[in-house]
Amino acid sequence: MRADSHTIQTIAGHPVECIEAGSGPSLALIHSSGLGAGQWRRLLRRLAPTRHAVAPFLVGYGQTGWPWDETTDFGTDLELVEALLGALVPPVDLVGHSYGGFLALLAAARATVPIATVTVYEPVTVGVLRSAIGFDCFAGIDDLDALFDLDDGGLEGFLERFIDYWNGVGAWWQLSERERAVYLGVAQKVYQEVKSSSYDDTPHDFYRTITAPTLLLSGETSPIDARRTCDILADTIPGAKRVTVEGAGHMGRLSHGHRVGRLIAEQVGQR
Repeated sequence: MRADSHTIQTIAGHPVECIEAGSGPSLALIHSSGLGAGQWRRLLRRLAPTRHAVAPFLVGYGQTGWPWDETTDFGTDLELVEALLGALVPPVDLVGHSYGGFLALLAAARATVPIATVTVYEPVTVGVLRSAIGFDCFAGIDDLDALFDLDDGGLEGFLERFIDYWNGVGAWWQLSERERAVYLGVAQKVYQEVKSSSYDDTPHDFYRTITAPTLLLSGETSPIDARRTCDILADTIPGAKRVTVEGAGHMGRLSHGHRVGRLIAEQVGQR
């Protein structure tokens, strides 16, 4: 196989676009909201000498043809992830960022296939905050419903509020026109996955069933909710390791890619 290649795999009867690289033990990388599997390309190449790494495009991204409509929630993406894991040679190293981290942790806890290791960067497991600290709304957002109010600027208004929450006020307009176009191209799906995951009520104790070695990563400058979530999960998942990436924010997977990539490589390399 080349350094990396795009493939269309038939998984559970549906076409799923994936980026693949390397050979060896299985590794699945689940992308965050809005970015697609391309966010993992450099890490795929880094791990290719020792892993068969697969990064799927979730529902509504790339050429993935998994059926969805305006009522689709995160459960559909979880079905895709678990079906992909079932198509790989077990056990599987599992990696996820943000929304992808949420899906990765759900899949690891449900354990429909053997999982070797888990690494997540700031998973948006909002139910963890609800059950552990009585979460009512994201810090800095007065009303959760207002985040999803399409009467306030439509889907682009939602994207501005969403991006600014994670990356600071004005972050949406600091993106290049091309970067904004990428988000706008999948805006409806991003809206649905963010909304459904934000009202998730899966309690923190649910993740106590994860037995695979788990690494929880967060950025030093990330929103407090993201850091709290990782702290709670570190206290919940048996033997979990907690690491804060100095100087990084929620998009530290990209802005501090070398450091985060090294931590992931060390984690999966332990088996």
